[in-house]
Amino acid sequence: MDNKTTPQKEHKIIIENRKKISVSGVDKVENVNPTQIAVITNGKTLTLLGNNLHVEKLDVVAGLVEISGELDNLKYIDKKQNILKRIFK
Repeated sequence: MDNKTTPQKEHKIIIENRKKISVSGVDKVENVNPTQIAVITNGKTLTLLGNNLHVEKLDVVAGLVEISGELDNLKYIDKKQNILKRIFK
């Protein structure tokens, strides 16, 4: 058996004064509300937490999301782990 891993698409996060966030390499936008935005990058969920968060620009073809608002936190969640948490909750 060969343990090849699929190459991951690069993504970049640019944060400007906690007010403007650009994320490239986005596969899908999963959740959007004023306090939380979740996007999928490389099979992992990137969750941005804050206040008055708004998607200003979404380019699905280029995989680019631009967000405005006040960013407090961001975290990655492995999607497989997230599903298991939901099952055993």
